[in-house]
Amino acid sequence: ELCPEILGINPAFLRKAGERPDAAALLRSLVAAASARGAKVLIEGIDTRRQFEIALTTKATLFRGDMLGPTDPRLIRASAHIGVAEYISKAA
Repeated sequence: ELCPEILGINPAFLRKAGERPDAAALLRSLVAAASARGAKVLIEGIDTRRQFEIALTTKATLFRGDMLGPTDPRLIRASAHIGVAEYISKAA
């Protein structure tokens, strides 16, 4: 069973969530599914206040983007970070 420590959400999901309500619902569902399996969820690409508001509605645990300031490189653990599409394909 695939159970990543951190699941990174591609910024494209957040952009689409700002444009379409069904995409926002999908984003919330992805975060909920990963969280239910014990993963911390990182939403990336937060560049605007609206994107941050959307990201907060998902109940993700980690956020990253230009609006929030630079990321401390010591906090990034690439070995624990996989993309949503890869997570979905491995879980299926």
